[in-house]
Amino acid sequence: NQLSFEKSYYITVPSNIIQGISGGFFSGISANQWSFTTEADQSHPAPQIIEESRTPQPGAVEVSRNPVVTVQFNEPIKWGNSTSLFQVVRKSDNVAAATFTPGQTGTSISTDLLSISFTSTTLAWGTEYYVMVMNDFVRSLNDVPFAGINDPEYWTFTTETQPPIWAESYPRIASQNANAFTFAGQTDQTGTIYFVVTSTGGAAPTTQQIVAGTNANNQPARIAFNTAMTAHSEVASAVNFNANTPAGTYYYLYAVARSGDKYSEVIRLDIDRQAPTIEAAQSFPVDGYTVMPVDSE
Repeated sequence: NQLSFEKSYYITVPSNIIQGISGGFFSGISANQWSFTTEADQSHPAPQIIEESRTPQPGAVEVSRNPVVTVQFNEPIKWGNSTSLFQVVRKSDNVAAATFTPGQTGTSISTDLLSISFTSTTLAWGTEYYVMVMNDFVRSLNDVPFAGINDPEYWTFTTETQPPIWAESYPRIASQNANAFTFAGQTDQTGTIYFVVTSTGGAAPTTQQIVAGTNANNQPARIAFNTAMTAHSEVASAVNFNANTPAGTYYYLYAVARSGDKYSEVIRLDIDRQAPTIEAAQSFPVDGYTVMPVDSE
């Protein structure tokens, strides 16, 4: 008789029914001393990917450097062989940038949905990757293994481009006089630099407000300015003070660089328009001093 698929069985042998040539009898095998489980029904089809369920979508660009990679199957699944691998591979040199084993931190199954979360690995900026999955990373509830993904062109995506990065010591106020100042900026990308000058009190404006030329209250900034920039080249712009930036106080300048739809870190600079004053307590001689030595400094 044929055994059933995926069933556990045990073998029993009564005592004293097998006799050795020396005359002794075999003591027998009791229940559960010798057990085994039959194979899965391989006539059941292996799990198949629902093509349109892949996230990121094949060929996607500007994908997060810490993505959640998901794929849905045509039936419920469970973890497969513990040594099987799910890998995200850099296409330029075929080196695995991230490797996951079944059930490890960041991997999960919800019925028929496999999710891979990049909780500790960060992918490179602006880089193309492809997904590779070994046979039996997941399997059907009938224990039929998923065949895997071994075609580098089947599921590719490209990570987001890097935003502009300010060069060392930039931006800065390169020079200043009573009537104007020179703003200097430099980043690693070509695009546009924006800045606004505001009062020192209150919240800092957002990136969007700086680009729009307003302060944190969406009111026109005291000075709003923008200028084109070329990658790795300093841009220096002379900016006149105006009626909204009278002398006698401090101001904040907030600058941000834009390339495409990416923005740099917002940097705050201080503009000092106060005239210098004498610190009487730190001066010698003090006012009214009457015994000043003739050879003093």
